[in-house]
Amino acid sequence: MTLELTRLEESIKKLPPLPAAVTEVMEILNREEVHFALLDERIGNDPILAARVLTVANSPFYGFGGKIDSIKQACMILGFHTTRNIVMAVGVMSKFDAEQFLRLDLKALWQHSLGTGISAKVLSRHVGVDPEQAFVSGLLHDIGKMVLNMFYSEDYSAVLDYRDEHNCLLLEAENSILGFNHAIVGSLMAHHWKIPDEIINAIKYHHTPEDEQAMPVARLLHVADIVCRKLEIGNGGDAQIPVLHTGVMEKIGLDDKLIEQSSIEIKELIVASAALIE
Repeated sequence: MTLELTRLEESIKKLPPLPAAVTEVMEILNREEVHFALLDERIGNDPILAARVLTVANSPFYGFGGKIDSIKQACMILGFHTTRNIVMAVGVMSKFDAEQFLRLDLKALWQHSLGTGISAKVLSRHVGVDPEQAFVSGLLHDIGKMVLNMFYSEDYSAVLDYRDEHNCLLLEAENSILGFNHAIVGSLMAHHWKIPDEIINAIKYHHTPEDEQAMPVARLLHVADIVCRKLEIGNGGDAQIPVLHTGVMEKIGLDDKLIEQSSIEIKELIVASAALIE
């Protein structure tokens, strides 16, 4: 039976939620009043989550040079918004197991996603988009590929065959074989995991930034994805570079000179932040 979008939507609702510790922490951080002690307790009760949060908080990406040595300190220094995004990203990353992956290189895909997130964050300062929102959107923009490859591997195998036969973007292969693509699947999965709406929008429209429903962060992500591919960071699952949609750069206030000037910083941050996906 060929995978259909309506069947997929129902199926996604049955997939595992984010880890309990992650959903608890996100619920705490969404409250009007957040208590550091409770947050410290909830994160600290999950040693793996606590270790990952400290690794990320101490990465050169945030510029604190390894000086953060407790969860409470991380939350106080980074702020609730950044802490929530780190916890959310760590939770999503924990759901994909390289040993259960078929035909796609999970680590290379995460490297591409990290590169896209860093590119989006660096460029965000020029376009008025929240930098943390830009980073997490980039880190999660290809989760649809991961969901399809890990949970629907039999159906996705035909997509990968088409990619190999036609030497095309996964996006093109998905649309040709399935009639929908990873951007749609990723947005459905993000909704299932209760990811914030702006990030869901970015995931859904990062290949269709001309859509009137696309938010500025989705348009930024479209550019950041292409920047990352041109810099040959990681692997998005194919050897092609998507076409830059006409007018997107102008619409969000970017130009080739700004991107060229930002490329050195992007590459340096990516090298310095490799621990984020280890």
